[in-house]
Amino acid sequence: MLRHITLFYLVLASFGGINAQAKVYAAIDTYALNAPVEACKSPESLAYYLKGTGKFSEQEKARAIYTWVTHNIRYNHSIIEQNLLGTRENTLMQQAENVLAQRSGVCEGYANLYKALANLMGLSAEIVTGKVRREDGQIPEIGHAWIAIKIGGEWSLSDPTWGAGYYDPDAGIHFPPSDDLYFLVPPIDMIRDHYPFDPVWQLNRFPMTQSQWENWDLNSPAPKNASTLAFFYADTIAQMSRLDTLQRTLRTCSRILRFNPNDDYALTQLGLKMYEQGLVALVDIYGSLFALESSPKQAIDTLRYNRQLLSIEQYFTQAWAYLGAIKSSRLQMVQQQVQPLEYMHAELIFVRGHIHYTLLSRYSRENIQQLNNANLQLFLRRISLECEQASNYYQQALDLYAQDTTQAIVQKRGEIIFFWARSLYLSAISHLNASANRGNTSEETLNGNLTLILRGKTNLLNMKKVLDLGKSAAVAISGFSEMDKDYPLLMAKLLANESLTRYDLINQRYRLVFDNPLPFLNSNFSTALEGYRESERRAVEGLKMISSSGNNAERQTIVQFLNAGGGLANVQIGAYQAQVAYKLHEKLVKNPNLGPKDKSEALLRIQQAKAAYLRAKPFLEQSGLSSRNMLNDLQSRESRLEELKKWWDLR
Repeated sequence: MLRHITLFYLVLASFGGINAQAKVYAAIDTYALNAPVEACKSPESLAYYLKGTGKFSEQEKARAIYTWVTHNIRYNHSIIEQNLLGTRENTLMQQAENVLAQRSGVCEGYANLYKALANLMGLSAEIVTGKVRREDGQIPEIGHAWIAIKIGGEWSLSDPTWGAGYYDPDAGIHFPPSDDLYFLVPPIDMIRDHYPFDPVWQLNRFPMTQSQWENWDLNSPAPKNASTLAFFYADTIAQMSRLDTLQRTLRTCSRILRFNPNDDYALTQLGLKMYEQGLVALVDIYGSLFALESSPKQAIDTLRYNRQLLSIEQYFTQAWAYLGAIKSSRLQMVQQQVQPLEYMHAELIFVRGHIHYTLLSRYSRENIQQLNNANLQLFLRRISLECEQASNYYQQALDLYAQDTTQAIVQKRGEIIFFWARSLYLSAISHLNASANRGNTSEETLNGNLTLILRGKTNLLNMKKVLDLGKSAAVAISGFSEMDKDYPLLMAKLLANESLTRYDLINQRYRLVFDNPLPFLNSNFSTALEGYRESERRAVEGLKMISSSGNNAERQTIVQFLNAGGGLANVQIGAYQAQVAYKLHEKLVKNPNLGPKDKSEALLRIQQAKAAYLRAKPFLEQSGLSSRNMLNDLQSRESRLEELKKWWDLR
C-alpha cells in the first residue's frame, strides 16, 4: 500500500527514540547497506550475508533485513496504475525471488521478501494483512501487508513498505526511507494506523473490531471490545504454527468473521480456500480414476467416490456463498478468477459420468469370447448400464455449459463430448464382439445375437450424433477423428452380422413353411420372404456404409460377408418361390384334375424365383472364396427351375 506521510503526532512522539535507535543500529545498518552484489542474487545468498555469519542477535538480524529491504526495494506504482492488484500476474511478480530480482514490488512483495529472508535466517516471521489509515484520516479500500516478527520470544510489528519511503505523484517528490519509524513498532502504536484483518495480530488481549477502529477518535484512548473475553493471542499464534495451511486459513478466517462478520478480506480468503480445496480433491479423483482404468484387478469403490463428490460439491457451494457475500468492488474481481458455481456443478456431474466411463472401459477390455452365455448376458447388462449412466451425466454436464462460448468452455465441451462418444463406442464394440455367432444356430441364440446387434447399432448411431455435435461446436479433439474413421467399418460389421443372423433365424423359424408352403401362402410364407428381404436390405446398407471407409485388412472380409448375406437371402427367396411351383407340381401329379389357377400360380412363382436368383448373382460373385461353389449351386437351381417351367408350360 502506497503511504503518503505518517501521522504527525507519531513523528513528534518518536523523534527522540528514532535518533537513539539510529545510533544503536548504526553498525548493523552500515553492514546491511554494504551487501556485495554477488550476495544479492538470491534470497538464500542474501540471508546468508545479512545474518552476519552467526554474530548477530535476533533483533540485529531483523534490523539487517529491514534496512536492506527498505533501501533497495522501490514501490512499483505501475501495479496500481495498471489495476493488476488481485491478478495472478501480480501474485507471481510479488514472490520473494521476483521482488529481489526486479528490486521492486508492492506491499505484498515487501512482506514476502522480508518473511523469506527472516525464515532463512532462523527467525519466526508472519505476513499480516489489513487496512491502514492515512495521515488525512482516510481509510483506502486497497488493503496493505506488513510483518510480525518474533524477537526474544515476543512478537513485534514492522512495516518495510512504509519504512521504504514513498513517492508523492502530486508533488513529484520521492521521500527517502525512514529507518526507524516502522521497525519493531509497539502494538499500541501500530494499531493507530494499521488494522490487521486477523485480530490476533493486534497483539492485544482485548482486540477492537474493525468498526471500532474505523470510528476511533485518535485523540482518545484505544477502544476495547467489551463483548470479548480476554484474548490470549500468544497461545493462538503458537497453536496456528502447528496447523497445516488449509486448517490455518480456515481458523484465521473464522476468527476474522467472528470479530467482523462482514469482513470482505476474510470472505475472500475463505471463498478461495474452499474453492482451492474442492479443486485439489477433484484433481485427486481424476488421477485415481485414470490409474484405475488401466488396473482391471483393482476394485472401484463408487460409493466412496460419490461421497467425495458430495464433499467437493459442499466446498464449491461454500466457496460461492463466501465470495457472493463480498461487498468490495475491488475484491469482487476475485470472482472472475474462479469458475461460476453452475460450472463447478457441471464439472462434478462430468466426474460422476467419468466414474461410469471408467467401469465401462474396464469391462470392455474383458475377453467376451471366453464367457459362457449366462455370464455374457450379465456382463453386457453391466456394460449397457454403465454406458447409459455415463451418457446421462455427460448430457447433463453439456446442458449446463451450453450457452458459454469462451474458448476454455468450448474445449471443456469437447472433452465431455469425447468421453460421451467414447462410452457409446466401447459399448458398441462390446456388443459387436458378443454378437458373433459361435456355431450355435438355435433360434434362441440367434434371437439373442440379433438383440445384441441392434443394441450395438443404436450405440453407434448415437455415437455418430454425439460426434456430429462436437463438429457443429467446432471443437478440436484428436480422439474424434479415430472414432469417426471407425464408424463406417464398425457399422458395416454389425450390418454384416445382422444380415447373416436374420438369414439363419428365418431358416430356423420358417423351416416348416419351406417344407410345405401351400398351407402358409397367405400368412407365414410372406413373413418369411420379408425376413429374407430385410436380410438383403441390411447387406446393401452395409455395402454402402463400407464404401465410405478407408482400406484396411478387415475391409475385404466384411465386404465378402455382406455380399454373402445379400446373395444367400435372394437365393432363399428364390428357393421359397420355386418350392411353391414344385409343391403344385407334386399336387398335380397326384391329382390331374387341378385347374388353370394352379398353373398360373406356379408360373408366377417360377418367374419370381428366377428374378431372385438373378439378384443373387452379383452378390455371390463378390462373396469371396466360396463364391464359386455358391454360383455353381445357383446355376444348378436355375437349371432345375427352367425344367420345371417347361413342364408347366406343357400342361
